[in-house]
Amino acid sequence: MDEELNLHHVGNTPLHQVNSIDANGNTVFAKCEFMNPTGSHKDRTFLYMVTELEAAGEIKPGMTLVDCSTGNGGAALAWIGKRKGYNVKIFMPEGMTQERKDQIREFGAEIIETDKNLFLNGSVQAAKDYMLDKNPEDFYFLDQGSSLLNKAAWLQCGNEIVSQLEGKNIIPDYFVCSIGTGGTFSGIAEVLKARYPSLKTIGIEVDKSAPLYSKKNNLVFTHKPHNMMGLGAGVLSCNTNESVIDEIVTVDGEQS
Repeated sequence: MDEELNLHHVGNTPLHQVNSIDANGNTVFAKCEFMNPTGSHKDRTFLYMVTELEAAGEIKPGMTLVDCSTGNGGAALAWIGKRKGYNVKIFMPEGMTQERKDQIREFGAEIIETDKNLFLNGSVQAAKDYMLDKNPEDFYFLDQGSSLLNKAAWLQCGNEIVSQLEGKNIIPDYFVCSIGTGGTFSGIAEVLKARYPSLKTIGIEVDKSAPLYSKKNNLVFTHKPHNMMGLGAGVLSCNTNESVIDEIVTVDGEQS
């Protein structure tokens, strides 16, 4: 990781026209979130959360920040925490890829692995149990899945996309994004739908853990283990604004 990268390099990513996709004559643009410092869109989420919590007096440098992640969020929080003077502990389901664990540890955070069969829900419960006897002046559980700061972090990205599209004189027909906690999708979609009322939004869930697809299609939902890290935690987060999701499709984890 380039040590010259700093917090100011989070966000303002390019909107790239993707010419390699056969989209039946449509033009496809991709928001290049991999160009954030840790290679993930989660840099936006955690920089916003930490900054807002600092402004509210909830946290201050020197504390230990705790959260749950299958990888990307953990790396983002670890990197941001290192630069802002926090210790970081990440609760993570067993079985995540080694490169994700290596990246988190490289940024100085500690990983506590939890039962893989319980997936992210197990990590959340383990983090809550861990916090029971901790001094709130020294430890803070960010709980990205249940904090509405998660969704709020993505309003800025939505505004960036609007500005970039207007610069190209483009009016979009669709917005497509996968859904994990729902914060990324919902924050961006709220902005885009306000600007482009005819826009149709498409949410993507992994087939083995698709609670929103099940709900919208009156199906009984059951969570099954899958390989799509970052998706399919098995719950509907408060960050998922169902009113801005027009359609849900599922994808096969192995093919994806």
